[in-house]
Amino acid sequence: MKGVIALWGGISDLSIIKPDSQTEILLIHGTKDQIIPIGNASVFSFGKRIWFMPQIYGSASIHEYLNEIGKTHDYYSYSGKGHAFHSDGRISIRELRRKRFPGKDWSSVYDLRLDFLLRHSREKESGRRIGAAAR
Repeated sequence: MKGVIALWGGISDLSIIKPDSQTEILLIHGTKDQIIPIGNASVFSFGKRIWFMPQIYGSASIHEYLNEIGKTHDYYSYSGKGHAFHSDGRISIRELRRKRFPGKDWSSVYDLRLDFLLRHSREKESGRRIGAAAR
């Protein structure tokens, strides 16, 4: 796998990310996501641990782990934003017909993804890493 773009996503086991992996990683997450927590909590738990729901590590937890293992990555958190905030959380066909997509944050999320893809495709061509930062 050459790269991962995680939009408000999470994983159940941080150890699947290996320090020597060449996979490029971009993490984008809203700080108020109640579906997939930005930190470490249960899925669909509104930020709490629920014993019968799967435990998940969101982008902030993944970001911390990547820093601990020394893996370069890109991380962007959006203060006060929820799950799938680029669409204002309305992604049903009915809402698309009402022209509520994309939301006001769409261009920012789109630009981050495009920049990530272009930067890493150029790096592969040149054989060197071009300035990424975990934010």
